[in-house]
Amino acid sequence: MMMSVARHLLESTLFASFMLLLVVLLRRQAASLRHMLLLAAVLKFAVPLEGLQMFGTLLRRRLPQRIEPFQIQLPILDIQRRHSLAQPLQDSTLLHVALAFWVVGTVVLLAIWIMALNKVGKTSLNTAPDHIQALRQASRRLRVTRTVEIRTSTEARDPYLMGLFRPVLVIPESLPETLSAAEYEAILLHELAHAKRWDNLTRSSVHVLVCVFWFYPLLRWLERRIEGEAELACDELVLNAGVTATDYLQGICKVCQQFLLRPLAGRSHVNSFNLRNRMELIMSFSSPKRGVPFSSAFAVLPFSSLRLPQLQPALHLHPMTLRRPVLLQLRIAA
Repeated sequence: MMMSVARHLLESTLFASFMLLLVVLLRRQAASLRHMLLLAAVLKFAVPLEGLQMFGTLLRRRLPQRIEPFQIQLPILDIQRRHSLAQPLQDSTLLHVALAFWVVGTVVLLAIWIMALNKVGKTSLNTAPDHIQALRQASRRLRVTRTVEIRTSTEARDPYLMGLFRPVLVIPESLPETLSAAEYEAILLHELAHAKRWDNLTRSSVHVLVCVFWFYPLLRWLERRIEGEAELACDELVLNAGVTATDYLQGICKVCQQFLLRPLAGRSHVNSFNLRNRMELIMSFSSPKRGVPFSSAFAVLPFSSLRLPQLQPALHLHPMTLRRPVLLQLRIAA
């Protein structure tokens, strides 16, 4: 069994290496394409090649055969073997211990993840009738066919989308007061882009595989890359919807500023490892007529060097997910 697992990991690693090579070659293409390639690289770990071969063998047996095989009956020779083919008892015990250690690690990681999701799901949410019209307008603008509900919360520190099949958009109660109408719509469009792309479901599937193969660090690295490309893909959808880069950048910066100026209360909901790449994409995506002013570009630069605490609920998507944490280089006046 261990040889089968090692062979499966080797095959999946080779496939992932090929996908990563394509990602590097297509680095100037759409982020959604790179996200799809990385997702295929991870999902290959869930499909062992031996399983496909067994499925093909069973399928071939059920198909009608045109030519009947010619059978010859030969006498069976009963040969007494002097040496037993059974594996030593100690090898079998070691295999059982390794398998038990693998299963226990998987169960523990899945339990921790599910508990974190339940803790987020138990956050007190309030109905937001004043924001329903803005959400509907943003949904029509982005052509989102899924039904997305909106709720407000005093505990939320930034907007996020929760739920697999019935997404709920949670926003802080004070967020609309700190943003202009265009900036607020841009933030809503970003979260709706996650719902349109079914990012919660894909991130959950990837995280389950990461928990199953917890001993293989390549999957965790691929998970972070997938999260980063998903954020960039959502940014592309927002910009393609006609949002100006200025409003989008200012909205993201104000959300980051609001998070930094508020007390942490023991935990944070912001993942900070992709902001610099997102800013570069947003500024380079806009046309010269609607480009970002130099003042806005310089205002964004301090936020590209932030290092914020990280939390990892896979169903908790945020509009400012950073890729590489660096040292904090921004001073905030009291």
